[in-house]
Amino acid sequence: MEEELMNDTQVLAGTSEIAEHFGVQTNVVGNWIMRHKDFPEPKVSLRMGRAWELNEVIEWFNERWAPSDTST
Repeated sequence: MEEELMNDTQVLAGTSEIAEHFGVQTNVVGNWIMRHKDFPEPKVSLRMGRAWELNEVIEWFNERWAPSDTST
């Protein structure tokens, strides 16, 4: 999946795939969705559930929690 993120291809991901990407459980992703109004909007809603554009979720996460390099 990492290779796909390096290009402009849209990668849709459900809560399970998002959780797997970040190494957390799916309930953690559910908490992010419910608690953070700025969590990205899903791109589609299917019978099996909602799906987000993974790069948008990664950007959201990085802006919120990724450590910044303050050594410069």
